[in-house]
Amino acid sequence: MRSLGPTIAIGVWWALVSLVTASLDYCCVDMIASAKAPWMQFTKELSSQEFSVTNSLKSLHCCAKGYRSIEWYKDGKPYPWRRDVSNMILYPESANQTVYTHAVTARDAGNYTCIVRNDSSSISHTIHLSTFDKAGYVDAPLPTYQLANEQYAKVGSTVRLFCEAFVGHIDLPDAKNQVEWIRLGENQTLEGNERFSQKQISREDGQIIGKYLEISSVHRSDFGNYMCTISNSGDQTIQLITTLREEEWFSMQVADYTDWGWMVFLVCSLISSILIVCLVLRRYCFHSYG
Repeated sequence: MRSLGPTIAIGVWWALVSLVTASLDYCCVDMIASAKAPWMQFTKELSSQEFSVTNSLKSLHCCAKGYRSIEWYKDGKPYPWRRDVSNMILYPESANQTVYTHAVTARDAGNYTCIVRNDSSSISHTIHLSTFDKAGYVDAPLPTYQLANEQYAKVGSTVRLFCEAFVGHIDLPDAKNQVEWIRLGENQTLEGNERFSQKQISREDGQIIGKYLEISSVHRSDFGNYMCTISNSGDQTIQLITTLREEEWFSMQVADYTDWGWMVFLVCSLISSILIVCLVLRRYCFHSYG
């Protein structure tokens, strides 16, 4: 009988390659709707906290578009980093949106900041990485994405809510990682309504799980409180709550614009147009009455 050693080794290698590829291609899927717009912006909900067990694969993401460069800093130190600062390296196939390591260590913990730049402006985001120096994580889930207290949508539009947490691995026969969105006040799941769709996601070999709740053709009756529940066993659960409110058609916040260059261009164009009109009128008046 032929040895199964080479076959098992190939299978393990292929599983590892698939895991790494899925983790590093994170920015290519599930982008927000506004990512279709041409200006520079972040294209996904970005985590503010990340967690990892030592000696496991870990990647950090800064998903964006419309930029010329992305710069990474760890605790204020620019990339590339010495080994005593961080083992993280850039994943070039992601256009510098991702840094990763195959085996995270305690010294990799800290604040990682990405600065995304184009010719006229920049945006930045910071992620705090914590590590656990033990074989596995067995405590309550830890949120990775900071769910806003309030979110806004216009009637008739589509809105997406998102929650995510680090759950680790619990080696118990009845342990099951779960994540679910419900509408508070309704005290029920959102199944059965074709305008509501949920999509569960996982990364880092299932150690991080999350779920998107997308509401299409928003009705006024959809506004209210929504809760995301994440659990990794029967008694280890976190509940994250957000309030969906109506965005009035006339309300426009400057903070909604992620690319100040476009605003500067529009303002300068308007001022130039006004000056040209004034000069033309002045010359006309001068010739008419001069």
